[in-house]
Amino acid sequence: MTDADLVRKTIAGDISAYALLAQRWSARITALCHAKTRRADVADDLAQETLLRGFRAEKGS
Repeated sequence: MTDADLVRKTIAGDISAYALLAQRWSARITALCHAKTRRADVADDLAQETLLRGFRAEKGS
């Protein structure tokens, strides 16, 4: 299943689709955060916050 398919399913309310997107992208997001901060602990927190904000934005929270 493509990322686009998962986004469509997420928009339709499929939380498991968002979980799969988060699983696919979390390492890349964390790596980008680490490249910007050069601190693993901060990068982990930023990546988690990024994924959480994505989920909340989808849910309208």
